[in-house]
Amino acid sequence: MLSYTWAALALALASTWLPRVSADAKSDEADLVKKLRDAPTAVDRINLLASDDEFEFDFFDPKKSATVGAGGKIILANAGTFPAVIGTGSAMAIGILDACSMNTPHTHPRATEMQFSVNGTIRTGMITENNARFIMTDLPPGSMTIFPQGSIHFQFNDGCSPALFVASFNSEDPGALQIAQRFLGLPPDIVGATFGDLGVEQVAGLESEIPDNVALGPDACLKRCGLKRPDQPTLQRQPRVSGNALPPQVSGSYSYDKGTGNAKKYESTTKGYGGTTTASSYGAHTTSGYGNGSPSKGTNHLIKVGADGLRYSPSNISAAVGDTVTFEFHPKNHTVTQSSFLHPCTALGETSAKGEVGFKSGFEFVDPSKTSDFPTFSITVNDTAPIWGYCGQQGPPIHCHEGMVFSINAVESGPNNFEAFQKLANNSAAISSHVDCPARDKDGTILTASSTSKEGATDFVDCTYPSAGRCSYFTNGGFDSGSSSCPAGIAQANRSALKGSKAAAGKGSLAELAEVGSGAAAGASPSSESESHKSKFEFTPPFIALLAVNGVLLIALIVLAALYFRSRRAASRQRRHKTLYTSLGAGGDPIFVAPKKVTQYDAAEGDAPGDDTPLTHGLTRGPYYDPHEPTTPSRPASRLR
Repeated sequence: MLSYTWAALALALASTWLPRVSADAKSDEADLVKKLRDAPTAVDRINLLASDDEFEFDFFDPKKSATVGAGGKIILANAGTFPAVIGTGSAMAIGILDACSMNTPHTHPRATEMQFSVNGTIRTGMITENNARFIMTDLPPGSMTIFPQGSIHFQFNDGCSPALFVASFNSEDPGALQIAQRFLGLPPDIVGATFGDLGVEQVAGLESEIPDNVALGPDACLKRCGLKRPDQPTLQRQPRVSGNALPPQVSGSYSYDKGTGNAKKYESTTKGYGGTTTASSYGAHTTSGYGNGSPSKGTNHLIKVGADGLRYSPSNISAAVGDTVTFEFHPKNHTVTQSSFLHPCTALGETSAKGEVGFKSGFEFVDPSKTSDFPTFSITVNDTAPIWGYCGQQGPPIHCHEGMVFSINAVESGPNNFEAFQKLANNSAAISSHVDCPARDKDGTILTASSTSKEGATDFVDCTYPSAGRCSYFTNGGFDSGSSSCPAGIAQANRSALKGSKAAAGKGSLAELAEVGSGAAAGASPSSESESHKSKFEFTPPFIALLAVNGVLLIALIVLAALYFRSRRAASRQRRHKTLYTSLGAGGDPIFVAPKKVTQYDAAEGDAPGDDTPLTHGLTRGPYYDPHEPTTPSRPASRLR
């Protein structure tokens, strides 16, 4: 079906890394563009493009340059990527927006954009200038809108399936300016004053949280669709030069505390946007105090990321207060993300009951051919509490599930040691992101596993806690079975999402699975069932909606085809009529000749025979007028047949 086709294309494109283009190829392309711009006539431009292939642009070719983010991609055919448009004053783009993703607010400095929604409803918003009202539209499939040149606008897919849009521009080089990244790339003191005297450190921290376009949208959509916000790259920042440079004591990459609006502890490190290294410093915990800007006097510990496969080397270290830990990224694409012991593969900010945010490096792609000058990411150890972390790469395979985790200051003599933490990571797939479970049981212990199960036609949600053990609920939140410590259930907001989760009947908590030697993480006794639950296919509302959308698209395609062939036949009749009914007189004027009666359908012309209705043009004046041709009641004289 069409929607599945778009979804497959979107996923394939979003997971493709852009190839490197050689310097010679870029030079040849630049030379061709220059020749096309200098060509005196359109004929000269046509002849410069010697191959017919140069007039075709495949938007779904993975080799095409694109703007890529965690939520999708934008592919643009302009003068640089499709030289055939040079001299035409036009360009085109397609946008592939994953579920709950958006083309972040931006402008086109040299073009007006017309956008057409292909297979899903896309929400758009626009502000054209000061004092102009805000305009918002919801574009169902087959609808379009317009964004005037220079207007700030966005596109947001508020649905749970990928959406595709097509955009045309009245310039062969429309350009794009992402509002958030460019604004925060202005001189930091100017940005801070614009925000009402915000500190330079806070500006730097805010900049590091702006995700690359295409980005994930609001939390309300993610929750409705049963999705969790992943780590998003933040590499599309404005390059720093002398005019907009950060103060030397302030790092160019920060963790920004969304709860307090403050940037984390900083060191005298710099961000080399044009070079190969990245240095950042974070407080190990969001509850730690902010630094005073002076460099750390402690020891620096080096951890290599991905140098020995899917692991950190070393994976477990001890560090004193004031020490720094530098993570050195090796091929291909990894992150350094802080988590908690019980939730090794989930960012700390998503599970902390204390409002802790934790550090995130973002994705660091390293070319496999690179052998030196690897990018780095640094944190500062502010206390001796254990620090847990993982790689957020979702693969496949999911790196965290493969055991790519690390710990700092883990207590190896206790149950919460590194080996237990790594085993939790290996089994963390048992915590489903598509199931809504209370975060804690009545005794205050944190959720360690969640899944769905089925008995007959009844679906259940199973939530496991170290203290309460396994608690089973109906999908409406009603309690089914478990101990007295089980919390009140939560009604599942998105039943279709439950189909993708694994039935985990008979499994205990994850902490229980992490038991090693004589020490084990806190867990509950596993419960067993006499038979496993088997899921079966069911017609869910989203699936029915998908069928309806495909049906509408199919009907629209049939109607468009019918209209197209009808217009072709009408044009053919008109051409035949003019050929048969007119000639040139002695004076060079067209005159009516009509040597024989012509019927509406002529088998020799490829039409169906059998209709002897005379083909009358019905003209009342002009060079094709025939005063001897009668007008029939069924064909008014004003209508050309």
